[in-house]
Amino acid sequence: MVFDKLKDLDIRLFLFLNNLGTDKYDAFWVAVTQVYFWIPLYIYLVFLIVRFYDKKSVGRIFWYAIFLLVFTLLLTESTKNLVGRLRPNNSDLEKVIRSLQTPANFSFFSGHAANSFAMTTYFVSVLFRKSRWVLLFYLWPVLFSYSRIYVGVHYPLDIFVGAVTGTFLGAIAYKMLKLKTFK
Repeated sequence: MVFDKLKDLDIRLFLFLNNLGTDKYDAFWVAVTQVYFWIPLYIYLVFLIVRFYDKKSVGRIFWYAIFLLVFTLLLTESTKNLVGRLRPNNSDLEKVIRSLQTPANFSFFSGHAANSFAMTTYFVSVLFRKSRWVLLFYLWPVLFSYSRIYVGVHYPLDIFVGAVTGTFLGAIAYKMLKLKTFK
């Protein structure tokens, strides 16, 4: 009963948010949802890490980041296959939504949200003592994640759970790094 109400609310919120889109902004949101769109941000993060940390720490920071990314990807894909929730673009909603992409795999939970929030939480944690401005990096996962609703491939609950999971995993990875690196 509660799950049915939550699912209904999730669908209604998705329909509302997805239908806010207009042709005028489609190209922007399709670009935002692509990983390559954010390459300048990744390069800037690398620059900041190299600038603020010694060579040994830089290596360890990036090894933990790679582990975090791989772990988050595996967890996301495993959960998607276990839960088996169809994406909005592959469901009964396909005729009433704005669908700008058509991935065929499952929806719950969003890998875009999980990975971007995991990496952002991790790198913001690493850089926060060097610059408070790094909190602005959270704009990336927010835009990146919302784009998945806009293009019609994720429900808000997929995004929310992905964001919470990613934030949690990023924080754990940072705590593990801190124990080994920043004594």
